[in-house]
Amino acid sequence: MRGFLFYMEQNTNLSVALRSIPPDKITKQQIVALFNTEKVRLNYNKMLQGITSLEVTPTTLKESYPEFKEADKFIKSITEWRKEQAKPFNDVDALFLEVAKEIIEPISSALLQKKEQVKTASAINAAEIAKAKNEQSRIDAITKSIGDFINKITVDITLATTDAQIVSIQKRIGAEKSRVSFYQEYIDELKTKCDSLNSVINSQKEKIRELMEFNSSYEQAIKNNDDAKAVQLKEKIEAKSDEITENSIRLQEQAFSQSLDISSVQVGQPEVKVAKSRLHRWVFRVDNIDLLRKKHPELTKIVPDDDAINAILKEKREAGEFKNVEQVEMDGIVFFKQNYL
Repeated sequence: MRGFLFYMEQNTNLSVALRSIPPDKITKQQIVALFNTEKVRLNYNKMLQGITSLEVTPTTLKESYPEFKEADKFIKSITEWRKEQAKPFNDVDALFLEVAKEIIEPISSALLQKKEQVKTASAINAAEIAKAKNEQSRIDAITKSIGDFINKITVDITLATTDAQIVSIQKRIGAEKSRVSFYQEYIDELKTKCDSLNSVINSQKEKIRELMEFNSSYEQAIKNNDDAKAVQLKEKIEAKSDEITENSIRLQEQAFSQSLDISSVQVGQPEVKVAKSRLHRWVFRVDNIDLLRKKHPELTKIVPDDDAINAILKEKREAGEFKNVEQVEMDGIVFFKQNYL
């Protein structure tokens, strides 16, 4: 508490001393001395050391850093303080701006550098996450294709009614097994599942051939008016049709079992952090008050220091400079008598 009171006393003394100096006599060194008192109060060196020594890597990335908040808070505080201190010194406000910029620059540069490091580290981690997601998508696409192909091919087999259709299906299976570039490390699994269907497919093909022969013989028996043989063949056709249906059911059951047994690898997601992007807002700072005043006087304002002017008025009155006169002009100030009602 004593330290704070001492600071307030020193800061006040410096401010009062500076206000007693004509604006054209104020030097940059005097303004620097005034700013230094505020830097001490805000722990400038400790804060600057904290942000410059901050380590930002993909493995140490955080959602937010307290050092950033302190730096932003400092920049805002020193800027507001500068505006308040510079009010009585409109003619030398450019010096206040220059000193403030020199003080803020190391903090701003360090802050910008660290935020860029956060952005870079976040991008690296985001790329790792995207890589894992892409790998999972690739694996999911392959395993889905295996399941879809097995289910589609078994449905087509059950719908096949000719030997040529079965042969066509077997060729499609062979073509699918040659897609090594797509199935990659899962190509052996695809081949195994397709090969496991061979016995049922061959059995189905054989039964379809037998059924075709029975149908052909049946038609010939009808032409020959051989009713006894036609009845016998009719029974064989129905029995063979039942066998084909049962075989189709077994094929579908096997396809269902195969689809449940498809390897489904879950790619581990990296345990990393990604900094969320934040919304920004537009702000402003004045770097050259003199240029702004010349180009856009409507955007600047001059505020007289009433306390300092009253002090001069008192000195002149006590010195007798106001005797026998109605008003006194001094560098833009007019001292005059004001009548009370």
